[in-house]
Amino acid sequence: MVQRLKWNLAGLFILVPLLSLGQQQDLQLWTRTSLKYDLNKKSRIYIEEELRFKNNIRHLSKLHTELGWRQKLSKQWKISGYYRLTNLRDSKGYFENRHRLSLQATWQPPVNILNFWISPRLQYTWHDFSRSPDWRIPEKYFRCEAGVSKKSINGKFEPHADVEAWYALRTGTVNIIDQYRLTLGLEYKIDRNRRWDFFYRYQQEIQVNDPLTAYIVGVAYTYLIR
Repeated sequence: MVQRLKWNLAGLFILVPLLSLGQQQDLQLWTRTSLKYDLNKKSRIYIEEELRFKNNIRHLSKLHTELGWRQKLSKQWKISGYYRLTNLRDSKGYFENRHRLSLQATWQPPVNILNFWISPRLQYTWHDFSRSPDWRIPEKYFRCEAGVSKKSINGKFEPHADVEAWYALRTGTVNIIDQYRLTLGLEYKIDRNRRWDFFYRYQQEIQVNDPLTAYIVGVAYTYLIR
């Protein structure tokens, strides 16, 4: 079963990009650094900084600072939330602020060889406060992610894969899924506190005008204080 899953995922990542030929395409680079602190065995807080480059990695398009919290409810359930301040670069090179609030639940069943998880999320994003006439009307999305990872190989490496979809909750229009994302990654644990994550991400807009297909390579560094 595990071997069949690996081949199916490999085939999916080969075929899906071919279906997007003829649409707007872009190669991007995402870099992220996170600092995490465990308040106790069940509660964690963190701060995260991320830079995103687009236009074939020629231009900085977005940077954000995120403050988050996670709480274990049981062995299978967790809830988390975060606030994100995003500096988004427009077509003229100027940066505009976005404010995002998000609440997420994660279900992770107990297994022996593989880790599975499903994470539904509700998020609200506002334009910079009082800077635009529609800043009081947030962009609302329901997002759902499902993923799998293999428990640590030799205590150091952990491959992972996930799929995520964005369901737009729009006022006065039809609610649709307008974007999905597929990710393959490999996490390297340096020690108990430090780890790197290297990933490739295929991101596709659908049911929108001039849809974008993004091929994203990324690297993330995490330091756990305790």
